[in-house]
Amino acid sequence: MATEKGLALADPGKGVVKVVRPYDLGEGFRTNDGKIDMAGRFWWSVMDDDGGKRPGSVFRTDPGGTTTRVLTGIHIPNTVSFSPDGATLYMADSKLQTLFAHETADLSKVREFAHTRGTEASPDGSAVDAEGYLWNAQWGGWRIVRYSPDGKVDRIVRMPVEQPTSCAFGGPDLSTLYVTSAWDELSDEARAKQPLAGGLFAIDVGVKGLPLPVFEG
Repeated sequence: MATEKGLALADPGKGVVKVVRPYDLGEGFRTNDGKIDMAGRFWWSVMDDDGGKRPGSVFRTDPGGTTTRVLTGIHIPNTVSFSPDGATLYMADSKLQTLFAHETADLSKVREFAHTRGTEASPDGSAVDAEGYLWNAQWGGWRIVRYSPDGKVDRIVRMPVEQPTSCAFGGPDLSTLYVTSAWDELSDEARAKQPLAGGLFAIDVGVKGLPLPVFEG
């Protein structure tokens, strides 16, 4: 996992997090999102903690320990998810309200996948299901959106909170979608109207997720 001080290994059973590869992100930057690809490489993003005023980046750490900056110029890099065959990297720039699809083998080959422009929603964290559809938590949108592989809206799941932040599949058969949320930046009045803000939700969405790869380093 990517932490404030470096890449770390976590032991959930013992509740221990050990930094194994320290780094310096620079003043005012923090890690934001990340996933492991089918080759066992860890992709993780870094953003300016002041609302993305300075451009963020995406890094890739290979099993041998080499870390490479692979994308930059992204205001608020989110999603960092892969298609089931690993050929497509999905990225979001939350500030631009846009989701992008990159060819993993050549990240310069990129297309706009979907967008939320013209709404209050911004794409945040995502998960890909076994059918290759992307589930995206939308900050400010009170919703999770399922996109088909060609970027069309397939389904919208309404949430009781304004700021869902990310999602992941879990449970015995990976058929439960777990959704995180935030209450940061909400006014006292807004918090009173959505007492579940900041909570964790479990949703039966009728489709299974994919087993997550593990880091090979």
